[in-house]
Amino acid sequence: MMPVDLACDSAGFSQLGAVLFPLVLTTFSLPRIKKRFSGKATKGSSRSNGHSPQTKPMRESERLARSPEREALRAQHGVRLVTDEEEGTGIDKLPNGVYGFTYAPMQWDAPLFRTRTHQGFEIHKLPDGTELLIGYLSSEEAGQMATATEPITIHLFADPAERASKLVCIPLERVVRHKQHSERTGSGLELELAPVT
Repeated sequence: MMPVDLACDSAGFSQLGAVLFPLVLTTFSLPRIKKRFSGKATKGSSRSNGHSPQTKPMRESERLARSPEREALRAQHGVRLVTDEEEGTGIDKLPNGVYGFTYAPMQWDAPLFRTRTHQGFEIHKLPDGTELLIGYLSSEEAGQMATATEPITIHLFADPAERASKLVCIPLERVVRHKQHSERTGSGLELELAPVT
């Protein structure tokens, strides 16, 4: 093959372009075009996953967040979901009468979000400013929590579990101590609660 002289005249450039352009188009564009069209053929296709984009199956975390039991609790507490503008704001700066979801339930300025994700805890900030942590306990621990005359240790779950199926509300002011990241072990968030006053 003859070496290409880069200092060729305009006629040489047009000849070089005629040779290189199809090569460049084939090398760089076809894989992208293929990928783009193959992605369109399967992405969002009702044949590929059995659902149209408009009727995506509800995730388990969303289903739990919308459970009648939780909805009734929110109505009882007189709280509304944080707005788009409020989302991500620390609970200390939010107005009273709201609820949201967080991964940092024991942080004093826990940010609240509109969407519940897996293992996210729900927090209610009541109209009087009381902050409640919502979660699940075993029936035994729920009973102990309600009648404790001395500090007790409980294990709170964000989602119902085989050993923790009772939905409870824990005033954050009752939490004396917590074991950071204990929920990651699968044993629930370990909390030490003050006695009932």
